[in-house]
Amino acid sequence: MTAASPWRTSSVPTKIKHCVDGLRTAALESSFMYCAGIDVGLLACAQFDSDNRQIKSFCAVVPLAFELINSAVERVVDRGGLAYCELARDAKDMSAAASMLVHSAAIAFFLLC
Repeated sequence: MTAASPWRTSSVPTKIKHCVDGLRTAALESSFMYCAGIDVGLLACAQFDSDNRQIKSFCAVVPLAFELINSAVERVVDRGGLAYCELARDAKDMSAAASMLVHSAAIAFFLLC
């Protein structure tokens, strides 16, 4: 039998606490705050369109989730060391590309709806 991982939690309040801690950490990232500022503007604009308010609000929030994933990948890759590694560079580039694609698609969808 293997020992339980110290990172694994089963209580919902503990999981919520970890999520809030993650958001606090993300708030220290300039790219996340830049994305959050854009999303606040998009959310404000979405309130003027009563027909598509929910869809536009969703388009404003989804890029934040991808920006969180991108920041997490970058932190994990950077933790591996300062030595140059092509795989690490590729992982960071691919996560940044995924984030950019989601941002672009969300903005396009937001403008077309």
